[in-house]
Amino acid sequence: MNLISDRKLRLLACAIARNGWNELYDRAHRRAVEIGEDYVEGLATTLDLRAAYNDATAKKIDPTTRGRMLMYIAFICASADVDLSVLLPLRMPFYYNEWSHLIRDIAGNPFRKTNWNMPADSVVRSDLSGLAYGMAREAYELRKGDNGALDNERLLVVADLLEDIGCEDVDVLKHLRSPGIHVRGCWVLDRILRKV
Repeated sequence: MNLISDRKLRLLACAIARNGWNELYDRAHRRAVEIGEDYVEGLATTLDLRAAYNDATAKKIDPTTRGRMLMYIAFICASADVDLSVLLPLRMPFYYNEWSHLIRDIAGNPFRKTNWNMPADSVVRSDLSGLAYGMAREAYELRKGDNGALDNERLLVVADLLEDIGCEDVDVLKHLRSPGIHVRGCWVLDRILRKV
């Protein structure tokens, strides 16, 4: 049983691949990552995944250890058939420190669970919460650079808006205000946008 959904595991694979974007030299490997992201959003089909996977796996293998690992992860991004739990950090301890911030951004802190969710009626009930939802959506859609990072300035605005509508969950507000890379699949934005 996975504690993280397949959607989040695929987004984790994409975030890891984007973290090493400059080391994915072949366009087919990068395209596999992009198709994996599109698939999660419902913008690509299983056939698109398989085509991207076949294109990526037909390319030359990078001779460096890190390059091979990133290419393998790009394959996972576009795989329709692989068990995505192979990405769990216990199976790749060598890279855990490098990827731990991405895992926490997507899965949250496993030792401090929060029950906070954006109230279902708040988007309709108040202009301010509608603004929070809209800003969260914008932060999710508009990324900065090839590494796929979300715009931290927009996340700060989302945190302020949530606080203004009554959110008192310290973990939620702290996460949105934390420096560093935030990526698609961010556990707080997923809750605001009701993504599963």
